Amino acid sequence: MSGLLLSRRDCLKALLALPLLDAASALAAPADHRIVAINWLAAETLLSLGITPLAVSDGG
Repeated sequence: MSGLLLSRRDCLKALLALPLLDAASALAAPADHRIVAINWLAAETLLSLGITPLAVSDGG
């Protein structure tokens, strides 16, 4: 036998630690916020908050 004999407990610890090694790549990418106003009141409210709407609906 070689000197690298792992116990069952050591093997389970290693298997449980595997997802932690790849945790950094699991972070979400920054979201692209695109907001559309459904009327002019909503558009003016968004503009007063410093948010530029992508589009404004002008349905009657």
